[in-house]
Amino acid sequence: AYCGVVGGTLRHEFAVLGPSVNLAARLMSSSNNPGILVDNAVRLMASKRFDFFAHRPVKAKGYLDVVPIFEPMSAIERQWNKIGNFV
Repeated sequence: AYCGVVGGTLRHEFAVLGPSVNLAARLMSSSNNPGILVDNAVRLMASKRFDFFAHRPVKAKGYLDVVPIFEPMSAIERQWNKIGNFV
């Protein structure tokens, strides 16, 4: 992805461009969006700090294969997965 100034010296703007930005826009506007959705690349980078719930993969424009999507879990939801808190 590119994040920076786009345009000439007289007329320009700040923009964020690239496949990950396009996918984020598509996930954001999806009717199945519960709030925050991420792709597998973000899940892998954040997996040491967060647990994720896997949603059904989606067909996204510009991608040949379906795209796996994940929802980060809240701190309380993370505790539900710990055997020590089992009642």
